[in-house]
Amino acid sequence: MLRTTMLIVLIGVAVISAVGHAQDSIFEKEAAEVPASKRGQVLGEPPTAEEPAPPTAEEPAPPTSEDTHFRDARWGMSRQQVKQLEDEDPIAEEELIVGYVDQLLGLKAGVYYVFIDNQLVRGVYGIIEDHTNDNEYIADYEDLKEALTRKYGEPEQDQVIWKSNTYRDHPDHWGMAVSMGDLTYLSTWAQSETDITLSLTGDNFESHLQVQYTSQELEHLIEEYRQRKVDEML
Repeated sequence: MLRTTMLIVLIGVAVISAVGHAQDSIFEKEAAEVPASKRGQVLGEPPTAEEPAPPTAEEPAPPTSEDTHFRDARWGMSRQQVKQLEDEDPIAEEELIVGYVDQLLGLKAGVYYVFIDNQLVRGVYGIIEDHTNDNEYIADYEDLKEALTRKYGEPEQDQVIWKSNTYRDHPDHWGMAVSMGDLTYLSTWAQSETDITLSLTGDNFESHLQVQYTSQELEHLIEEYRQRKVDEML
C-alpha cells in the first residue's frame, strides 16, 4: 500500500510525515481529475519582438522550458511567485512547503515546492498511486527511471540496496521487501544547476516513490535549516 505522504526532503533522505485518511481521499480525488503533468509547460504566450513585455515585480514574466528547474519554476523564486505559476490553489501549505496534485507519467502525484528563507530550494513529486500488488511500485520506479534517462542520460548512481536478504531470492516478494524497508531503489542525475534523485523506499509496510529536484546553488540553505533545528532541540 502506498499512502499519501507529505514529503519534506531536507538532507538527502525524505523526512516523511503521513497525513490522515481524510487528506488521502482529497489528494486522490483531485489527482484523478487533473490533466497530464505540466512539467516544462510554458504559461501564456511569450511577448513578440515588436511588443516586448518586460516583467514587473507584481507579475514576473513567464519562464520558458529552457530556464526552468522544477515544473515552470526557477530556483530562488519566492513562495508567491511560484503560486502564481500554478493554475489551482494549493492543497497544502505549511512552513516549508506548498503542495499541489498532478500526474507524472500517468501516475497520481503530490507536487511539493520546498522553500527556505522564502526561496525555492527543492521540488518533489511524491507518487500517491495505490496498487494491490506491491511489485507494481517497482514497475513504476523503472518507468520513471527510463523516462528520466531518456531526458538526462544515464544516471550517475543506479543502486539496488538490500538491508535484509529475507526476500532476496524471491522476486515476487520484492515489493513487500520495499514496503518493509528491506530493499531500496535509488538513481541520481546531476545537471548544470539541479541534482535529481529518484527513489523507492519503504517502512511499516508502506512504499514511498518520489522524484526530487534540488538546487545545487541553494542546497546549503537546507543544511543550515537542518542545523538550526538540531540546535533548537539541544
